[in-house]
Amino acid sequence: MASIPTERMAPGGDNNTSCGMVSVVSHVLEVHHGTGLLAFINRPWLLDHPLPASVFSCAALTSLHLGLWRFLDTAKLPLERDDARFPDLRKLVLSFVHLWDQDLAFLLENSPNLDDLTIIGSQTKVAMAGLTRISMENTPELEGLFMWMMMGPCDDESSRIKIGHAPKLLILGYLYPSTTVPSVQVLALDVQFDVQNEVKMVPSILKCFPNVKMLHVYSQNADEPNGKLNLEFWQQAADIECVQPHVKKFIFQDFWGKRSELAFLKFIAKRAGVLENMVVVAASEHFSSLDDVEAKLIPLTSEKWASEDCQLIVFKSLVCQGRSPAWKFLIPSVLKRRYPFDLWTANAEFNSDANVLHH
Repeated sequence: MASIPTERMAPGGDNNTSCGMVSVVSHVLEVHHGTGLLAFINRPWLLDHPLPASVFSCAALTSLHLGLWRFLDTAKLPLERDDARFPDLRKLVLSFVHLWDQDLAFLLENSPNLDDLTIIGSQTKVAMAGLTRISMENTPELEGLFMWMMMGPCDDESSRIKIGHAPKLLILGYLYPSTTVPSVQVLALDVQFDVQNEVKMVPSILKCFPNVKMLHVYSQNADEPNGKLNLEFWQQAADIECVQPHVKKFIFQDFWGKRSELAFLKFIAKRAGVLENMVVVAASEHFSSLDDVEAKLIPLTSEKWASEDCQLIVFKSLVCQGRSPAWKFLIPSVLKRRYPFDLWTANAEFNSDANVLHH
């Protein structure tokens, strides 16, 4: 991991200190070809500092995390030069990076073996202001795509996200394309269950992923609740292809005990015929004990479930309100071992603080 003190970074990032550091890192990574991991973070927050162009000479990288930078003008980088490419890059994390559409396209074009892309924006969306369209036209090796704090189901994202040739895409987190993506088997959504229009979009989103086996839903508490959802909405919802015959594990994170949340949980329980585990992670600041959570879930456990052998596992969240859920996306090749948004729930039934409820 490398970081340059902000006070030593000249505007443009091309002073002797920054260039020398990247040169040393590049040499080390070339010696250890195929094992290079670099986290290049600009601290403290100051998005006006451009990313040093010499970072693109680190051709031996397999994992790269760029944070808190203003992306440089990629049009000035020579595409024909080998040192402007990341031929071995497998994992790329962009957090709070100010970049434009053409910058992301440049990174994807010059990372032909990329299999894991994570983009984290900001709550104000300032960091991603220039990213108006996310296009995955030709990413043949991409297996995992994860985005957070960039857009929601009501932000007209269907016109901003295009997934074209991504035949190996298995894991998708917190973004909502308008086209069907049959390869995805692990899907994560964030939903504000007290915003009527957002909840109504969930069935349409799920229909884009007919082969999902693991569904993770993060319940966000809306700052301004909008509209009152008819609780019969989920009772009247049409069958969703992925839910009935495919979903084996369902995680609901930050359960607040809202009626709209319970209605959705009951929809899953009554439709998911092959479900093996339903994990409900309760918002810790809203419930004083697990007994309170279990009492709130009585309407769910009283229903007739489509999968009689499914376990309902309940425990309280370790994350306080207003914080992001726990992910594990910074560890290289994590998608080969564990899903990034399944940090606590991978073995929930063995959690000493969890209760297994009967239905």
